[in-house]
Amino acid sequence: MGPGSAFDRRFGGLTRALCFVGGLAVLFIMLVTVADVAMRYLFNSPIKGTLDLTQMAMVVIVFGAIGYAGWTGRHIVVDMIPPVFPPAVERAWMAVVDLVGAAFMLGIAWQSVLATIDYAETGEVSFTLHIPLYPFFVVVGIGALVYAIVLLILATRPRKPEAHTPQSEI
Repeated sequence: MGPGSAFDRRFGGLTRALCFVGGLAVLFIMLVTVADVAMRYLFNSPIKGTLDLTQMAMVVIVFGAIGYAGWTGRHIVVDMIPPVFPPAVERAWMAVVDLVGAAFMLGIAWQSVLATIDYAETGEVSFTLHIPLYPFFVVVGIGALVYAIVLLILATRPRKPEAHTPQSEI
């Protein structure tokens, strides 16, 4: 499975599609905010539930984009250990960090499944607009799972220690 493999293209397309949905959520927040401000100042009547809408859209933004950011190498990387070790040790360390990150993201995905079930059964809704919350836990679960897969892939592929650069093609 090289960088240009069919799997890479399909998986990259999936991460890109999820990121696009996150981008639509950004657009949605912008439109709702502009409309809310306009309604507030022009008619002294803000849009009810703007906070509910923006909070839920933020979930879509973050977990829609997290896989794409990881896949394309656009996450912020902070090197805590100076590059004093041989390249093989640094590559091994990067793989360990990716595996630990994948384990955390799989934990988040699993907890999202449990939360989805719980919130669907109890009928939890948002405070103002009474929008069901469980679909947003599904979004968290999907985003966390996709990012966990990204990290597992990165952990198994050879990389240069100094290569914290985006993949050129996905």
